[in-house]
Amino acid sequence: MTFAHPGPRRRIFAAAAVLAGSIAFGAAASAQTSTAPQRKVLRFALSGDENNLTPYTTTNRSGKTQDLLNLVYDTLLYSPFQEKPEPWLATGVEHSADNRTWTFKLRSGVSWHDGRPLTAEDVKFTWDYFFKSQQGRYSHHVNDRPFMESSSIVDPQTVSFTCREACPTFDIDPGADLPILPKHIWENVTEPAKFTADLPVGTGPFKMVDHKSDQSYRFVANEGYFKGKPLIDEIQMPIIKETASMFLALTTGEVDAVARVVPPESLSELERSGLKIIRMPDYGGVQINMNNQRPPFDDGRFRKALSLAADTDKISTTLIGAQGKPGVDSVLDPDSPFADKQLKHEFNLAKAKAGLDALNMTDRDGDGTRETADGKALSFEILVSSLEAREVRASELVASQLKEVGVSVKVTALDPAAVNTRRTPKDAGGKAVPLTTQTGDYDMYVTNYSGGHFQFDPDGLLYILHCPGRTGFGAFIAGYCNPKFDELVDKAATLNAADRKEPLAEAQKILMDEPPMISLYFPDGTFAYRPQAFSDWKQQIGHGIFHKRSFLPGDRSADEAATGGDTTPTTDPKGNTGVLVGVLAVGVLAGGAALVASRRRKATAGPDDRSGPEVD
Repeated sequence: MTFAHPGPRRRIFAAAAVLAGSIAFGAAASAQTSTAPQRKVLRFALSGDENNLTPYTTTNRSGKTQDLLNLVYDTLLYSPFQEKPEPWLATGVEHSADNRTWTFKLRSGVSWHDGRPLTAEDVKFTWDYFFKSQQGRYSHHVNDRPFMESSSIVDPQTVSFTCREACPTFDIDPGADLPILPKHIWENVTEPAKFTADLPVGTGPFKMVDHKSDQSYRFVANEGYFKGKPLIDEIQMPIIKETASMFLALTTGEVDAVARVVPPESLSELERSGLKIIRMPDYGGVQINMNNQRPPFDDGRFRKALSLAADTDKISTTLIGAQGKPGVDSVLDPDSPFADKQLKHEFNLAKAKAGLDALNMTDRDGDGTRETADGKALSFEILVSSLEAREVRASELVASQLKEVGVSVKVTALDPAAVNTRRTPKDAGGKAVPLTTQTGDYDMYVTNYSGGHFQFDPDGLLYILHCPGRTGFGAFIAGYCNPKFDELVDKAATLNAADRKEPLAEAQKILMDEPPMISLYFPDGTFAYRPQAFSDWKQQIGHGIFHKRSFLPGDRSADEAATGGDTTPTTDPKGNTGVLVGVLAVGVLAGGAALVASRRRKATAGPDDRSGPEVD
């Protein structure tokens, strides 16, 4: 039996079906809050479930993992996306002359969500716990680079940490990155990755009070928060996995804001729906990681030939128009403080073909696909999430471009979990991240680094591209290994933020010569929200508009208020109003909106009213 690919009409009804849960969620919210005048409720849609939202159980599927954790937990300093993070749980920090010992003075009067006081014991316990656990998103910041040699309680309000070697950016990472955990709960947790049953307890501005797996979250304000009572009383978060359905919910008013960046092709529709559009740097990137341990991808000359054949200008223009920048082989967003802004991607079909010829990879049988010297066809597979339409289309464009130089590529769209399984290192089971050395079962896969952490982490390049087996988590990314590159990023790790820029620039030039991945584009952060629901959003570098400081009282002039920014134009500077991938998406969005509107009209006439370890 064969099954036809669903056409646009079926997709519209599918999108509406996925949205049904969100509609019911919103209706229930209205009923629940109708008896409580003045209560401010925000409905914010997520793209995936994060389990019970602890540092060890998150899945990175929501689109806002770091900022969700920051709603519940606090860090000693706030935001690792700036060279001088601001005091938070710590009121001040000092370091020794050799940059090895860092001492934090803690804020007094802070309580956990269960009412118990935060103590220096909690802080020391947290950092020791991350050090010993050898797993999770945060551990490598205390047991890899930097390596925390010791921790101590100086007095009831002061904690000190000493690194094995100089750690001059300790205040950035881990100081402004590690969430502080309550010792009285976590000292009994022996398997943190399995600690999924209980709701999280933190000191943050919001308490999670309900979680329905793969359906929704609900948070309520921590009224005794040390930075002041949050401006929002409750945040309800339905999980809407499909992009079109998420923006349909936003357009029709079922949610007030969403985790995803606005697709350029949806801007006009969203603006017509009365939504506010804000554009700002997002410091993320989309790229195709190549398996640097699998022949012929283990040869940097082959990877360079593929990169030369990829027209990232065309891909960027086609998929995001003026809402971003084309990719560059040095991996970092040109706006990152550690990027060498002089480096540009080179598209050159002639050089790509010449590079393949030099490797004795020619089309020996005349079928249009080159073969290696031993007769193996240059035929490969790109894995991509089936939920990311733009990334699927990007993969198709790359496949078309590589075909021009005689390389055949099949695009395989899979469930995100399946992609993650295929790319997981073969020797990952039970091993600490730095000890994992073997890449997974793939030729290439599409991934993205969003939210700014990688771009602003002074050791970002070290963590993802250092030779697997000594430090970082290179085996989880692409298995890249270059001794000279390692020497440069290792040296940079011992320097302050300003001084490390020179060795990092040299490291990026190595990546240009033998790219471990094909960098496709760096999308801008274009965000949409319903101003009637909440208009005090704040733009913050690396976070977008959804972050804890958006919900806290205080002077908005310290940061750019989102309401004061320029709205994103619906046309690019060349006057183009659409991009190739937008045709179908606009059809789904508009068609779905019409379907929901039709149901609402019928409802007025009768009783049928019906109104979820990756680098981040």
